[in-house]
Amino acid sequence: MNPRLLAFAAIGMVLLVASVRAEPWVIGTYVEWPPWTIVQDSGSLDGFEIDLVHDLCRRMNRTCAVVGVPWADVFPLLDAGEIDAYLGGMSVTADRRRLGVFSRPYARMPSYFAVLADSTVPEAATLGRVDLDDIDAEEQATLDVLAEMLTGRVIAVHRDTTFEIFLRQHFSHVASIALYDSETRKLADFAAGRVDLILDNGGVLLELTLGQDPILSGLRLYGPSLVGGPLGAGIAVALSRSRMPVVADWNRAIEGAIADGSLAELAFRWFGFSVTP
Repeated sequence: MNPRLLAFAAIGMVLLVASVRAEPWVIGTYVEWPPWTIVQDSGSLDGFEIDLVHDLCRRMNRTCAVVGVPWADVFPLLDAGEIDAYLGGMSVTADRRRLGVFSRPYARMPSYFAVLADSTVPEAATLGRVDLDDIDAEEQATLDVLAEMLTGRVIAVHRDTTFEIFLRQHFSHVASIALYDSETRKLADFAAGRVDLILDNGGVLLELTLGQDPILSGLRLYGPSLVGGPLGAGIAVALSRSRMPVVADWNRAIEGAIADGSLAELAFRWFGFSVTP
């Protein structure tokens, strides 16, 4: 081939690659989970994970656009290529690893039951923390006490979450599980007393206590902090299997944010404490 044509072909390939790399990544998130993600009155998104997305994308020299997606549609949208990644409170579990691939975790936070201030759910002495990865005799005793206290109660959780899986494994034989597709409806029923307890991430529950709702701001944590097991091994970026080659890029970006303190700084801004796994 003519050397000049070869040169033009090479330049064309460089421009094509540059054009592909310049295309913004579309990052999905779940918009009903403050302070992880917050929808402002203007409709714009804010919160810990929104700030984190932009920090990580900057580290990867990528332009990223964040969009809200329904929780149930995350993996179908990833598989269809409608979003390039999902960064929205997704805990890593064995079942989810069969649906996609994950970065290393960027956050880990305990989960808790919560009741309203005037709750009639009886108090009981329990351990302060239960690690569901390796339940010892004392931790099992705490779960047994909780099962007794929760007998006949209604516990609200979001559908198809690690919270639902945990409840089905440990308390479905004594309590009723109320499943919701909307955090707004779940909290409305909780505030109205139509359910007895909710089970959620500690950061979300803390945000409720700091909010303006006079009922929800009076909630109190119930029982121990819960980590591991069906609740997952930390919160990470989810991608389709076709995006496996860029998992290493996400990992390097997350590790960089941990190493230079940026991740801790964002966590203290939004939660008041570290969430680094």
